[in-house]
This record gives sequence, C-alpha cells and structure tokens, in this order.
Amino acid sequence: MNVEACLNDPLSIFNTYRRLIQLRHDHENILEGTFKIYKNHNQNVLSYLRQSGNEKWLIVANLSAEKQLFSSDYVVKTILISNYNPRNKLKKIILKPYEAFVVSVN
Repeated sequence: MNVEACLNDPLSIFNTYRRLIQLRHDHENILEGTFKIYKNHNQNVLSYLRQSGNEKWLIVANLSAEKQLFSSDYVVKTILISNYNPRNKLKKIILKPYEAFVVSVN
C-alpha cells in the first residue's frame, strides 16, 4: 500500500491514529481519569479502560498480523473509533489483524 492510498483510506492505520489523536484532544477529561489494564489473557491484544466520572472507555488493539480472540462482558454504548466494521458486541469476538477500536461502555 502506498502513502497516497493510506491517506485516502479512512480505515487505514494512519487515519485511525489521526482519529485517536483528535479524540484525545476532544475529550481531555478522560485523560485525567483512571487508567486500568483490562486483562484479556491474550498477549497479542492490548486492552485497557479509561474512566473519568460517568464516562468509561474500553480501548482494544490487536498488535499482531494474525486474527486474535478477545472477549469482554462490557456492553457497548457508543463506538468512538474503529478501523474495521464497528463492533456492537464484545463477547468472544475475533479481531482482524491490527484491528483497533475505542468504545464507550457501561
């Protein structure tokens, strides 16, 4: 994939990181809240929670080039960012290679 294709693809890793940076600027209060690693028993998947007041986000990233299993009992309220098709359910899902998303949860 060339640079121009990445810049024009809204789901590219480049544009996903761009949206993550924008999300961080738009919601600075969430950065001042708590940070907690979400144990998912898969070393290839990074997952953690950010919480400030009543707002709680689950951040999940498959760090490998292989599909990976992830599961959570949290209920998705809002999909904030996803570089693939958005996930409404988090129970026993298969993450695509390098899939990442941020969701607000209950």
